Amino acid sequence: MLQTTIARFGAVLCLSLPLVAAGLALPQSVSAAGAFDGVYKGTQRTTTTNNSASCAQLDHDDMAVRIANSHFTRKWANLELQIDVAADGSFSASSIVSQRPLRVAEIKGRITDGKLEADIGTVLCSAHLSLKKS
Repeated sequence: MLQTTIARFGAVLCLSLPLVAAGLALPQSVSAAGAFDGVYKGTQRTTTTNNSASCAQLDHDDMAVRIANSHFTRKWANLELQIDVAADGSFSASSIVSQRPLRVAEIKGRITDGKLEADIGTVLCSAHLSLKKS
């Protein structure tokens, strides 16, 4: 059993060394930049509000989103949405904000020609993001 393990390890080692020597070995983790990666800055404006404290202060003139590896996060209410940008620039994500009553926060948008346009929020409070790649 031990000899078989050593023989297998030796075979793997022998097969791996030429690849490393030729510079063809793959790194442990591959990190590829996405076509839409970068920092987007602009405004966020209220589109829906129930005039509660949780809906206050949705308007911002200095909103910024950083996309790395076609991924970004966005906080809304008590959660953090994890968003992946598709190859065509579209994105969407959702998560449950509360069970009773059931409320879901969602973001949906698209990046086109360096401009990110998206709607984010719940049925009670929502906003529109209009950001430009800087």
